Amino acid sequence: MLTYKEKKNFNIEEMEIEDSKPVDNIFSEKQMRLLTEPLYTSWKPKEHINFLVTANVGIFTEILENPIVPDVLLSLEVDIPESRKKKEDLCYYLDKIGKAPEVVIEIVSNKEGNELDSKLKDYGKIGVLYYTVYDPDLHILKGNPVSSFKYKKGMAFRIEKSWFEEVGLGLRLWDGIFENQHGTWLRWCDYFGEVIPTGKELAELERRKTAIEQKQRIEAQKQRMEAQKQAEVEKNCRMEAQKQAEIEKNYRMEAQRQAEHLAQKLRELGFNPEQDL
Repeated sequence: MLTYKEKKNFNIEEMEIEDSKPVDNIFSEKQMRLLTEPLYTSWKPKEHINFLVTANVGIFTEILENPIVPDVLLSLEVDIPESRKKKEDLCYYLDKIGKAPEVVIEIVSNKEGNELDSKLKDYGKIGVLYYTVYDPDLHILKGNPVSSFKYKKGMAFRIEKSWFEEVGLGLRLWDGIFENQHGTWLRWCDYFGEVIPTGKELAELERRKTAIEQKQRIEAQKQRMEAQKQAEVEKNCRMEAQKQAEIEKNYRMEAQRQAEHLAQKLRELGFNPEQDL
């Protein structure tokens, strides 16, 4: 747990926690939403802990001279205040919440954001565990548009894979359509690289699952009916065979009876059927 030095001139109620500045662009706005909505609709963290994932909300703390506003932050084991009367309840007031977010994400739209300079240092100062920079147009990164860091004692160390062990989540690039726009998006994923689905994707997965299960039930019912039909055919065949065997048995018995009757007649006429025939 970080300890904070008191600053007499820091008063959250006197600070501006929101303004009318728009987000960078349509892509950034969609990208932020794609990094928040799926966790609330589809993610099940271990031990069912509470979490907060939000976009474009400022982090206020006495540690920093000015607030810092990540494009996306994820914080585990935190409760969102129900009250909206105090400014400290409308932002991520670190000194009240008592912990920094586990993950912060910055989406680069130009070269002026200081994502690899002051922000990289500031997130370490306030105790962030993981920091990811996503630079889709390679303004400040080269080659790979995703660069992730893990902080140890406030120092940032680049990690090769964007997997956040303590959180149970990772980040990966995904090529597909989100809200009717095709592109390459940064998405949360599990250990095996499967993306955490959006609410729409989850509903589609459930629809497909239901359709598959229904198809399987119909196929199973069809197979049962075919099996019953086959069993009935086999039963009829056995009954027919038994009937035919009974007819043949009766025929043999009748033939034997007639032969015995004929032999008896021959004996009555003085013939010995065993010797004379």
